[in-house]
Parts: sequence; structure tokens; C-alpha cells
Amino acid sequence: MHHRLTLRVSDEALLTAKGWSEATGRSLSRLVEEVFLSLARKPAPTDDLPPITRELAGLGAGAQVDEEDWHRHLEEKYR
Repeated sequence: MHHRLTLRVSDEALLTAKGWSEATGRSLSRLVEEVFLSLARKPAPTDDLPPITRELAGLGAGAQVDEEDWHRHLEEKYR
């Protein structure tokens, strides 16, 4: 069953989400759903980590990056 949800987000957050949605071919609804579901999968950050580490914790979780992605990243970075 699906439910309608109203969210209030900043312009910056919405533009970022729309860009991510376009880049990944997923709807905004699907992205929000994936974020909500991911909350149950990853452990909450511990308070004993430095703030920057807490912010970065889990960012790469589930990412499927292959060698081709890495080469593309390097080509874009060093153009």
C-alpha cells in the first residue's frame, strides 16, 4: 500500500534531489522511499565520532562502483 506524503525542504535540497533523481533514473518518490528504508539497514552513527566522520558515515554503503566508473571519474577530474 502506498501513502501520500507532504515534505517541506529547502530549495537547495529539492534541486539536489531532482538532480540525483534525473541522474539515477529514479523518481523523487522512489528516492525518498529508499532513504527511509535505508534508515533501518544502517546503524546510527555513534556520538564518539568526530563531526565530519559522522556526516560521511554510510555515504558509500551499497554503492556499486566498477573500474569503468573509476576511470570515468578520473577523466572528468583531470580534464
